[in-house]
Amino acid sequence: MKSLITAVLFCLTVGSLPGKSLDTSFSLDGSMKMRILVLYSSNSFSAGTSCSFAGEEPPVPVAGFNMKSFSFGHLGDSGLASEIRNPDYKALSRLTERTFYRADLRSESFSRIGVVLMPWDGRCGVVWERREDIDSGLIWIVPLSNDSWSAEVLGEAGILRKSLTEDSWYPDSAGSPGGPFSLLSTRLRYFTQFSDIGLSLMLSGGVNFRPGCLTALSYSYSSGPRRIRLRGVYSSEYFRNGDGEKLQSPTGVGFDWRYRPSTGFQSALNYDAGMGNGFTDEGGAALGWRFGEAQISIETDWNYIFSHPLPGGDISPCNSVKGQFTWDRKFLHLGIIGNLSPEEGWYVKLESSFPAEGRSLMESYVKIHSSGDVLLWDLRVKYRWNDKKKNKLIISIFFGDLGRDWEHGPKSSGDFEAEIRWVQNFNTGK
Repeated sequence: MKSLITAVLFCLTVGSLPGKSLDTSFSLDGSMKMRILVLYSSNSFSAGTSCSFAGEEPPVPVAGFNMKSFSFGHLGDSGLASEIRNPDYKALSRLTERTFYRADLRSESFSRIGVVLMPWDGRCGVVWERREDIDSGLIWIVPLSNDSWSAEVLGEAGILRKSLTEDSWYPDSAGSPGGPFSLLSTRLRYFTQFSDIGLSLMLSGGVNFRPGCLTALSYSYSSGPRRIRLRGVYSSEYFRNGDGEKLQSPTGVGFDWRYRPSTGFQSALNYDAGMGNGFTDEGGAALGWRFGEAQISIETDWNYIFSHPLPGGDISPCNSVKGQFTWDRKFLHLGIIGNLSPEEGWYVKLESSFPAEGRSLMESYVKIHSSGDVLLWDLRVKYRWNDKKKNKLIISIFFGDLGRDWEHGPKSSGDFEAEIRWVQNFNTGK
């Protein structure tokens, strides 16, 4: 079936030209896995197909297809559909997203495959999807949508394929068997030119699971260089998300704030705190200054601030401290980045880009990092070429962990990556 889908999409790709653009690429990684990718776009649809070859293993074909109201392939979601899978207090960006599904045409696998129909500009939709632990069907509708208000209702019904936790309807039962699972959610939003406020309600349950509920209140404000986002969540003990999993922190609050004008002082602050088996929190801050073409900043992230690690855990409160300096002028770029982490060591990265001959652009970076007592190097070089009609040639080569993993060539897929890509635009205009 997958091979048939791949063949059909390939025929559409080469048989429907001219269209809008054709994107082809060939890549090779350190495990000698080769991949060929073809993406075709027109004014009415886009399609992608790829095939991976790894040693003596059989080829792995993958395909996807997108239209305005129909998609299939490796699906990605947004809005309420994404919020039900990740409804905790750290999901700050979900409020301003509209509920939508789209196939990832560059996906290398069918680990999350599905089909979606979204008529009336996405005001309603029907989805069938197979994810890691669940086969599910979803349906949503947007009964209210105007310049200030929107209301959404989404329902999910699925079959869990395996045991997820030890909590079941019967306390003396060992384990929680798979089976039917359902979730009903709704979200009401009020928005103005600069702000959004939303209330989300969710109910979950199943044959082998106790019913649970979740309430989330979110707020977002953005105007010029200022942005602030807040989200608070309360859920009952047995609530489960759209994947049938319990939340690690059923109750929590998170926020982030940033101030980034085009010149002058820059700052950012974020903090999350939740209650599960105990109180946990984390946060970060950044300070900087932009001098027109140049910018300097320092950032820090913390594993915990007011809380404490679990008994027996040996985790440093500071996760990382990062400093960077960048300078940009048109196509010229220079950046120096340094990072220190008590858990992962340190690195220093030098990156640059500059025009080459004609319409070419060279981008590169060198990264020095530590792994215990070993000093390692990463190197990436990328070459871009554009012609007058905006067709593009991109060649990228990456070498990772030089100094350890290259005694007799790369040891893993992440030690080497090479890609050559050609993008041909058919509708170039005058």
